[in-house]
Amino acid sequence: KKEILLSESFFGNESLDLWRKVLQNLKNRGLTRVLMLITDDFSGLNKMINSLLPNTDHQLCLVHLARNAKKNFDQKTYEEFKQLLDDLYRLGSFDDAYSRFKLFLENNLKEYSFYKKYLEERTNNYLAFMKYPKNIRSMIRSTNAVEGINNAMEITRRTSGGYFHSEREIAVKLKIVFD
Repeated sequence: KKEILLSESFFGNESLDLWRKVLQNLKNRGLTRVLMLITDDFSGLNKMINSLLPNTDHQLCLVHLARNAKKNFDQKTYEEFKQLLDDLYRLGSFDDAYSRFKLFLENNLKEYSFYKKYLEERTNNYLAFMKYPKNIRSMIRSTNAVEGINNAMEITRRTSGGYFHSEREIAVKLKIVFD
């Protein structure tokens, strides 16, 4: 049995310092073991996660990876990369996915040396979801679920007059959004 923890923070704009506050706050409240964190690729975050929460898998969002690949590759290479991602989703193990991903980088990205290096440095983070059972992989390979909740809460805030009138109202509306 595993629990999923959602931490909603109101510290301000996203920054490395904000991430440190959030993670340190969770640790101070008793969090001791995290299997996986799923984030966008925020500079310096991976190093901080490794120092604050060792043995935690850090999954980088694959939706953002595909979006960024479209900007960085020509159309043919992008289509091949998208096919690779689709193929990876169906593989049985992390090791198989890792080998296939590395082989693609080596064979197909010679003319994209900067982006190739970027992907090589983050391969473990883009494929962390492959260490988990197949039936949950689609839910843990991107930040889209969390972003959907954030968007729904932002719409709810705007339709409430731009702010929530009390903490109870936030709790009630958050429950409605989750349901």
